[in-house]
Amino acid sequence: MRLVLSVLVSVVLSAASVGAQDSAKRDEAMPRHVIRSKSAPVRPMAAWTDGATLRSASGKEAVAKAPPSASRYESKAYKFPSGTIEVLTAAKDGAVLKQIGAESQLYVIKGTAEVTVAGAVTPIAAGDVVSQPSGVLRSTSADGAVIVAYTVGSSSAQPKSTVVRGKDVADIKLAQWMKDGKQVNSQSDAEFAAAPADAQIHMTKRYEFDGNSLRVPFWEKKKGSPDVVNTPVVPKETALLYIWQGEGRFTYGGQINEIYAGDALEEEAGVQHGWVVKESMKFTATDALNKRQ
Repeated sequence: MRLVLSVLVSVVLSAASVGAQDSAKRDEAMPRHVIRSKSAPVRPMAAWTDGATLRSASGKEAVAKAPPSASRYESKAYKFPSGTIEVLTAAKDGAVLKQIGAESQLYVIKGTAEVTVAGAVTPIAAGDVVSQPSGVLRSTSADGAVIVAYTVGSSSAQPKSTVVRGKDVADIKLAQWMKDGKQVNSQSDAEFAAAPADAQIHMTKRYEFDGNSLRVPFWEKKKGSPDVVNTPVVPKETALLYIWQGEGRFTYGGQINEIYAGDALEEEAGVQHGWVVKESMKFTATDALNKRQ
């Protein structure tokens, strides 16, 4: 009996060892420039005011003990060597209530909110960008909110605090399609308007502000249309991307990765990359302008 037990224990330990090795190999194979949605820690959050003081709780147990009137939301953080992306999500019955710290940029994906801009509490809505916010970020929409917060650098020593309204930013338009096995890009508004029905449409808003910019592309791929391999580029600055809709195939330094909604990426300066859109995509992107740690 002891011999049988010893054999069983040996088999179990061997299986556990193999499983650990396989897990380690998978971790090694994971691209360092991509953080998957499932790998980014999600923290339940609660915040409330106590007189003039904003108090907060983090984690499931602490949030459960927060006052019933506290604002409740989730924080999901993606930490890269060059900067951080934090996604703040409030459900229909919740609200974001957060003291701004090192965050340098905000983009509102859904809902409305208010935050201090250049010393004044300012309302913001879906499609708006704030550079150098301060004070308290508070969502104000009854049906929930999703806000992306970046903590990155600036090319300006003292960047100005400002809000850029989405309605004031024109779309940069590009159509791409395949013809005789080659990629064709529209070169004018007329060519864009005359693009084939199955062309891939790129609409990008570029929000310019002191010391940096934030880009919000919408890449539309019609169902059943052929894949278009975007021309590879080599960026001058490292950029951080948060994908909030769609799916794409990302080639980075020769390595191919499937990218899905909820993933975040770091495109390092000097490394060639390219995209193939598999399903219509939306994402935010900004330059990190920090030295990688």
